[in-house]
Amino acid sequence: MNQLNQIMLYVNDQEAIANFWVTNFDFRIEGREDYGQSFAIILSDGRQNSTKLVLQNKTFVAAANPDMNLGTPSILLTTDNIEGLYQKLKDRKITVGDKVKFPNGKKVFNFADSEGNYFAIIEE
Repeated sequence: MNQLNQIMLYVNDQEAIANFWVTNFDFRIEGREDYGQSFAIILSDGRQNSTKLVLQNKTFVAAANPDMNLGTPSILLTTDNIEGLYQKLKDRKITVGDKVKFPNGKKVFNFADSEGNYFAIIEE
């Protein structure tokens, strides 16, 4: 059986981005992998066997793999409190887009981390 294990996110400041996810979305730092000249920070949402978000150093990866696509993946998170999360992020001065209502009635909005990487969140 195949399953989605990790999503790599290539960033400039891994510590700051890890703090962003921990502070605003209650992610947990599951570990850190040391590569000698670089490292990765592994985050999870706390559920057992959940897909991990792995923060890699963009500059290091680009030097090691010049042809690699280091763009931000399109990630959609879910929440059971979209109104509360939307307001929390706005109160913390995090860039958020307008809430949009899908034809199925669910609300969604996008947000950016401190490096301008955009992600989306939809209500469960």
